[in-house]
Amino acid sequence: FLHVWIDFNRNGVLTDSGEQVASNVLIPNGTSKANRTVNYTVPGTASLGATGVRVRLTSVSTPGSTGTSGHGEVEDYVTTIACPAGSIAALPASTAGSSYSQALSASGGTVPDTWALVAGTLPAGLAFDSGTAVISGTPTAGNGAGTNLSFHVTDANGCQATIPVRVQVCPVVTISTATLPAAI
Repeated sequence: FLHVWIDFNRNGVLTDSGEQVASNVLIPNGTSKANRTVNYTVPGTASLGATGVRVRLTSVSTPGSTGTSGHGEVEDYVTTIACPAGSIAALPASTAGSSYSQALSASGGTVPDTWALVAGTLPAGLAFDSGTAVISGTPTAGNGAGTNLSFHVTDANGCQATIPVRVQVCPVVTISTATLPAAI
């Protein structure tokens, strides 16, 4: 049986809740030299940096992370828990003369986030509130294909990303019709 622990909080102990990422993975006879993949999700509360990983192959189904238990092998490794890449969903287009409000939300990090507009200028009539991460206002004119901006976001763990965003303001389209003469 294959068992894997990762010291997500970097306290040197592998018995904390959520640190066993694989348990009782059956390894059939004759396949012990084959590669195995263990999928897991790094918790948002994980400490960033180098941390310990313990892999245990044993003949018993529920060994602990330490001590002797059945026949097998224990190997220790070091891995690095790094910041995730940040991203923002595309913003919906706004319309000149109409109220607009859109909150930015980054994926991949741990909330709360802090935000800053670091490159580009918002279209006239729109403003960015860094405390709430909201772009809002009433844009005054269309801006064609849009305006490219860059936002810098820092999550609760200190992970940082600079993320490009396009803000597009569509013009108001007015269709005029001529008055038709009366029908005969």
